[in-house]
Amino acid sequence: MQRASDLSAGGARRRRGKPGLDQDATATVRALRGSSWGKLRPRQVLWVMLVALVAVVALGLWRRRRSRAPLVDFRARALVSAAEIADLNIKVDALMRDHFDKHEALERLAQLLRFQTVSDVSKPRHLVDERAMRQLVEYLQNGSAYPLAAKALQWERVADGLSVLATLPGRQPELAPVLLISHLDVVPAAERGSSGWHHPPFAGVFDATDGYLYGRGALDTKSSATAPLEALEVLLRAHGSDYRPRRGIILAYGHDEEVGGAQGAGAIAALLRERQVSPYFSLDEGGAVAEGVITGVKGRVALIGMAEKGYSDVNITVTSEGGHASAPSCEGTVIESIARAIGVLHRARLPERLMRPMTDTFDYLAPFMPPVQRFLVSGWRSHGWLLRQIVRHDDELRAQLGSTYASTLLHAGVKENVIPSRATLIMNWRTTWLMPNPVEFVRHTLEAAGVLDAPGREWHINAHEETHMLPSSTSPLDHVFRDVQRSISVAYGADTISAPYLTFAATDSRHYVRHRVGQRHYRFSPFLLRGREDFALVHAANERIHIDVYAKMVRFYVSLLLDACDSEQESGTRRAA
Repeated sequence: MQRASDLSAGGARRRRGKPGLDQDATATVRALRGSSWGKLRPRQVLWVMLVALVAVVALGLWRRRRSRAPLVDFRARALVSAAEIADLNIKVDALMRDHFDKHEALERLAQLLRFQTVSDVSKPRHLVDERAMRQLVEYLQNGSAYPLAAKALQWERVADGLSVLATLPGRQPELAPVLLISHLDVVPAAERGSSGWHHPPFAGVFDATDGYLYGRGALDTKSSATAPLEALEVLLRAHGSDYRPRRGIILAYGHDEEVGGAQGAGAIAALLRERQVSPYFSLDEGGAVAEGVITGVKGRVALIGMAEKGYSDVNITVTSEGGHASAPSCEGTVIESIARAIGVLHRARLPERLMRPMTDTFDYLAPFMPPVQRFLVSGWRSHGWLLRQIVRHDDELRAQLGSTYASTLLHAGVKENVIPSRATLIMNWRTTWLMPNPVEFVRHTLEAAGVLDAPGREWHINAHEETHMLPSSTSPLDHVFRDVQRSISVAYGADTISAPYLTFAATDSRHYVRHRVGQRHYRFSPFLLRGREDFALVHAANERIHIDVYAKMVRFYVSLLLDACDSEQESGTRRAA
């Protein structure tokens, strides 16, 4: 999971500067201070604000009344009733009680965490230690961990044997299979000591005092690779080693997602496209079950990614004659040229719009918010302009309005008393369809400001082709989405809210979208994160997963495989989402 928040890279602040006042707004405030508005007393100002709020509410109600759009019960869409999943719950309860041991399952995950499968884009195969990845793949395939699943699955090694494609054929081959995506590589982790880890990051230690398994990959995302295998093992124990679901099940585990996934998921997606495999749906990492994260919403909220922002690393390089620092040019150095470019881009306005799936998120969550917040969020159709002003003050919400960038790397200079002849700025962009090509935006903005016209300077602006990805399409909110919601509620309870959202981190799903492998791509890992502190553990010290949360992950996949892959009742005949 390459995080953008993510539920993003650090560095300089994204795009438009501080979430407060821009230059136009500042000028307006100064003008108001000099006008009669600036002479109003506090009580008068309060009355003016109250009248304005009443006017906004009245306008919203009038527009809503005039609208002929049908009323939709979004509360019913966001929740799955206990009655709807009663039979499924009974089946899953019995399977988990009779055929699953959470302590044994957690130890199998711990074993995976002990393989140091760190990815590195500078290596030929994008891995620091290829041998560790081959050992991990062999561990999954040889049956020492999941004997029944290993025997039932048809295994294929992809990308020189470093990535895995495993298939359980369905008994009705005319039905499209379900594609479960994960990755086996992890980001680096400093060893225990000054790094902040309570336990060595690759020791896979279960701490019985707090119930957590510690290790790099516990959340991102080896648990999402082992939990489906545990679920298959449960079903095979219950129904026999020759059990086959109605739909086929495909496990696609890449080896280099943390550095773009081009070799792993890219190769698997190309292979599935060549075979004309079109999955019923795919499920990858992305969202999670969150608690105490969304302002105004109490309880658990499962955020399911329906679309993914584009990704682009843009290089801005400026060159000129170097020299001795004792005689600098009146135009300044290339470092100052880059600084001017940063300032111009910092003040530039990027296109913004309330659009799907952000508006779907508003619709699904609004019924569970306090009255004023609910009015603002649910009324995005009538007073979206007001909602945009509010959203701009929250980094994560603002990221869903449009494209963002972070200035993440700056290279310049070789010595204190030498004027550099070259400076390079690298900007990490996450784009929407409002502006899918950031290179053109950067070039046009700098040209319009005259930055590129400075004498004695040569500019080069380009994107890294290997990592550049366009934004994805948005998956439909239909009965298949409801299948995912149902299994979330089986795992976490009928009071768990499920909502679509826009994933602005990069996942392996983008390769399957690019190769047109299926039309429904969901991004969701069924683990629970309590508060922003848990979110911060991904890619950080003390990455961990609680034993009961891992058991719920397995329960989710058991439910999903039963409901979406083996139900005699096609999901299209159920209540649609």
